[in-house]
Amino acid sequence: MVALEKYLRHNNMKEYKNINEVFENWGKENQKLPEGNLILKEKILSKIPFTLEGYRSYEQKRKPLPWMSMAFLTMAILIVIGNIGIFSKNVDMAIAPMWAERGSGIQPETPAVSDQNKMLGNYYYPNQNATTDTREFLKINYNATIKTRNVGDMVAKTEVAVRGFGGRVDESSGGEKYGYVNFSIPASQFEMFKSQIKSLTNAKLFVEEINSTNLLTQKQGIERNQTQANNYIINFKNEKAQIVKNHSQIINSFNSRVDGLNKELVLLQFEWQAASNSRRAEINTRFAQIQTEKNTIQEDSANENSSYQNKLTNVNQKIKDAEDTLQSYQTADQNLIDNVSMVNGTISFDWVSLFELVNIFVSWYWFVVAFLIGAVVSYWRYRMSMRVFI
Repeated sequence: MVALEKYLRHNNMKEYKNINEVFENWGKENQKLPEGNLILKEKILSKIPFTLEGYRSYEQKRKPLPWMSMAFLTMAILIVIGNIGIFSKNVDMAIAPMWAERGSGIQPETPAVSDQNKMLGNYYYPNQNATTDTREFLKINYNATIKTRNVGDMVAKTEVAVRGFGGRVDESSGGEKYGYVNFSIPASQFEMFKSQIKSLTNAKLFVEEINSTNLLTQKQGIERNQTQANNYIINFKNEKAQIVKNHSQIINSFNSRVDGLNKELVLLQFEWQAASNSRRAEINTRFAQIQTEKNTIQEDSANENSSYQNKLTNVNQKIKDAEDTLQSYQTADQNLIDNVSMVNGTISFDWVSLFELVNIFVSWYWFVVAFLIGAVVSYWRYRMSMRVFI
């Protein structure tokens, strides 16, 4: 108290706001080691039955290996190795379909060319110069993969969704580890169907692929062949009309000649009754000539009728073949429209383990970082525990 009173008299009390500041500043100014500190320390150390260096060496040898730090580091390395293998597998699975598609050599399907088409010249030639035609006849193919804990339930829900949007299930399978649904759905319902499928699972468990091909080239080829077949039908019908017209003119000519001979025959018969014997002889000769001419005309008429029937049969067959060809192209055109109006797809389902789920939602490198931090912290604590503060 005496020292404190001296301190207060020596320092103006008004410089401090309260008693706490007084004691705090007085304490700071009077901090000092006790008298004989070094002597006391030497006496204490002289009582210890071993040296300080020996104690430190003993403590360091007695410490075990940093097993915790090594365990964390091992876990980080195992996760890195495991995920590198998974990544390589996923890359191979993604690249394989692409190379298969490139190497398959699959060409767009074209209408078949029948023998009659060849006869008519109705070959399928894509028009490479039709760049002004902006129509789109998109054939869409849809593929998706969903990771799930319940494959059978997801297969059933997908089938319900397909039928609910007016589609059909072509094939389906659902096992414990894997399943799939092959389907066709109207293109007009495709976008809503996609949204419905996406809503069945989390976005991180869902992968989709959409491929579309414009079948405009096939459509243009079919239309050109239809136009050509129509032109052939028109030409063949015009040819038929000309054959009928020519036949009618020839037959009319034959009939006119026969009518003229018949009229001459009537006049000669009337003249024969009052004619002299010499005139009758001339008339009889003419009768024979008229009959010969009529027989010739009859034969020519028969030949014309036969030729006409052959020509008519031939041109009718050409018309029928052209109409059949046109019908085949109309069918091909309708098939193309029907094909474009439907989206074909496959949805596959893969069973996923809880570890894979964690790996999907929490990226594996975060686990690596966490284990590395744990390894560093554990090793630091290990090193700190080995220090001897004496």
